[in-house]
Amino acid sequence: ETEMIESEERMEQSARVREAIKQLNERQQYIIREVYFNGRTQAEVSRVLGIDKTSISKALARALASLKKILKKN
Repeated sequence: ETEMIESEERMEQSARVREAIKQLNERQQYIIREVYFNGRTQAEVSRVLGIDKTSISKALARALASLKKILKKN
């Protein structure tokens, strides 16, 4: 029963994160999705977007900070 409750909590948390990601701009959504869900490296994402890796790193940090704020509000 405890495992079932923990599983439900994880599912709820995952749903909250997915909803929060939708509130980011398209570029931030893309970077988060590629790095955290599709397992791409920042270098791979930088090549696809045609921007340097430092810019990807900064954009990812901003996206994560925004996600944190969104999740705190909700």
